[in-house]
Formats: sequence, C-alpha cells, structure tokens
Amino acid sequence: MSKKRKGNSKKRTRVKAPKTNALARAIAPEDLRRGDYIAVARTIVELLPTCWEPEVHGAPRTTPVALLPWRVIPLRVEAVCLPLVLVAIPTEGRTTVDARRFQFVRLGKKFGRYAFERMKA
Repeated sequence: MSKKRKGNSKKRTRVKAPKTNALARAIAPEDLRRGDYIAVARTIVELLPTCWEPEVHGAPRTTPVALLPWRVIPLRVEAVCLPLVLVAIPTEGRTTVDARRFQFVRLGKKFGRYAFERMKA
C-alpha cells in the first residue's frame, strides 16, 4: 500500500550531489546562454578619487574597483538581452542584472543544478 501525502502534494525531485569536482570558469557576458548556471565572481564599482584638486589633476576620472562577494549564490540564466541578463535566484525568484557591473563564472552543469536546488529549500 502506498501512503498518501498530507497537505502539499507538490512532488520534489531529488538532485544528487556531483561525484567529481568541477572548476568554475570565467565567462564573458556575450557567451551566456539560457539554462547556464553562473555565479558572480566580482562586482565592479567606479569610485571618484578622494584626494582630488581640480587645479593640479584636471577633471576627475572614475577608477574601476573590483569587489569580491561575501556570499556566492548560484544563478540560472533565463534570458539574455545584453547588457541585461534575466536570472533566477534560488531564494528570491527572478531579477535582471546589468552584465557591465559584474564578472561571472560558469558553474559546472551538475554542480550548478545541485547548488541551485539545494539553496531553494
């Protein structure tokens, strides 16, 4: 006899952990494809110089600075229309990101799916 589930009848698929180690590789925004699992490797911000004198230095120039994320979350690419990328976030739903502000890495297919599904819970 089979037991019936009470309450939520939503069927959950089990995702197995990958058996081998995978290496995340840097990926250019133009190489992103629907279904790719990616993560943000660096966030690029532009800062104005703090010690700036117009008479000495001329017009101020911004300096790009790469920041490492505190927490890395796997993202699934839903659609691409550069420079915008629609991504699914396991904990928040979907959002668009500006690819000019981030450096991405492509996750291995098995690891990306496993990490994405495990973070949903």
